[in-house]
Amino acid sequence: MDNIYELFLSLDKLTKSIYEKHYNSENYEVIFNEDGLLLVKKTNNESINLNHEKIILDVVRSMSKKYKPDGIVHIDLSNEIKSILEKIKDDEIVRGTDNRITWPIRQALTKAIILKKNSI
Repeated sequence: MDNIYELFLSLDKLTKSIYEKHYNSENYEVIFNEDGLLLVKKTNNESINLNHEKIILDVVRSMSKKYKPDGIVHIDLSNEIKSILEKIKDDEIVRGTDNRITWPIRQALTKAIILKKNSI
């Protein structure tokens, strides 16, 4: 089983505290929790490059701060991050500006926000 990464955008304080309690009780690790953003991770697989993962999660943090959707948006980034890690697993030097990292994350964020707008 692979790692699970879940991102929430536009959370108010009360809703964020509820999600924090839920994910803490489910043994998720809070990666970042700031400015209406919450990224949690459930570790099931330790065979990933943690340095590469850190770079990817920094890109997620940076990009998600730029998106200001109306209402709460939940994004499961597990597949995108797994795919990115597979693409860059043999690279010794990885940059956060690499298109193999930024493009799938940008697509996932944009798609989730558009789907949210269309469902309202």
